[in-house]
Amino acid sequence: HQQAPGVRAELSQEPAHAMRRALAAGAVDLAITPVRPDGAYAWTTLQHERLVLIVPPTHRLRTRKRIDLRDLATEELVTTPLGFGFRTLVDGLLADAGVTMTVSFESADLATIEGLVAAGLGVAVVPEAFVGLSGTVGVALTGANARRTVGMTWRTDRELEPAAARFRDFVVQWDATSPD
Repeated sequence: HQQAPGVRAELSQEPAHAMRRALAAGAVDLAITPVRPDGAYAWTTLQHERLVLIVPPTHRLRTRKRIDLRDLATEELVTTPLGFGFRTLVDGLLADAGVTMTVSFESADLATIEGLVAAGLGVAVVPEAFVGLSGTVGVALTGANARRTVGMTWRTDRELEPAAARFRDFVVQWDATSPD
């Protein structure tokens, strides 16, 4: 916190609808979300991520280079809880593929999901950066929709607190100068 030693930031992992409610109520100034909320909100993209299937290191699919989601109908899924933007994304990908999977475990934290998969408790669709953290194996997903975008949003109908505005400006400038 060398740039702002007196500023305190709080990180909270909540479902997308809870983050929108907190923004609307003014309980938070900024939110990291998978989509830009409708209404009086601004948005800046932070990153685009390729999604992959992760499997335990001894799983039958570990040697596959690519997999179609339709091939996962008999697998158990480890994913985020209902209401989380990431769950909505994964459920949408599965629905588009005509697949309904049994959910074996849920966690709000993608690193925890990766650990549960490494322990043999199911398979998961996660951003590629999570592959192998605990020994999982990543398998590319077929289809151009196997991606997610993450961005930062804030209200445009009221002024941000000065510290939040400085942080937003830093992130927007950083995003504009970082390579894709």
